[in-house]
Amino acid sequence: MDGHKIVLLGSTMQEISRMDCAERPSFGRPFNHPCDCTKGPDGRYYVADGYGNSAVHIFDPELRHLKTFGHPGTEPGAFSTPHSLLFDSQGRLCVADRENNRVQLFDAEGNWLGQIEGLHKPMALALTPDGLLLVSDQTPRLSAYSPSGELVGRCRTFSTYGHGLAVNGDGTIIIAEMNPDRVTLLFPCP
Repeated sequence: MDGHKIVLLGSTMQEISRMDCAERPSFGRPFNHPCDCTKGPDGRYYVADGYGNSAVHIFDPELRHLKTFGHPGTEPGAFSTPHSLLFDSQGRLCVADRENNRVQLFDAEGNWLGQIEGLHKPMALALTPDGLLLVSDQTPRLSAYSPSGELVGRCRTFSTYGHGLAVNGDGTIIIAEMNPDRVTLLFPCP
C-alpha cells in the first residue's frame, strides 16, 4: 500500500512482474494506495486504489493498465474508500466501499450493477463454498448475503472489526482482527 507498487509473484514466490504505480501518469491520476487485489474470471487483475483516488484499476495478466473506473463521491458507481474486492459466485465484482457504508456490485468492465447497504464501514469480503458473500465491518460484525443480495445472517463474534477474511473449503472462517491483534476462527459458518 505505502510502496505504491503491484508485484506479481509466481507459484515459487519468484517475482514475475512489478509496477511502480506512482510512476504511471497514464492512469490520468497517480495510483495512490492499492489496498486489495483480485484476479477476475477473465484472467485480468482488479486493484482497489482506496486511499486518495477512490477507484478500481483493471490490468491485463502482464500488469498492463487497461482501465480505471470509479471516482470520489457518494453516488452509485463512485467510491469513498474502496477497501476490499472479489468476484462473487454470480461473476460480479464486489467492492467494499468503506466510508460510504456499502458493498457495490459491478460487471467485469466496471459497469455498476447495484449495491448492498446497511453496513458500517465494510472492511473485508470473502465467499463461502456455497456462494454466500461474507462482509466484516466496523460495528464489529460479520454479515452473510445470498447471491441475490439478501441478508441471511449476521453475528458479532469478534471484539473488533475484521480487517481480513478467508474461508476454507470446510466452511471455517478466518478473521484477521486489528485490535487486539489476533486471528479468530469461526466454525461452522454462522
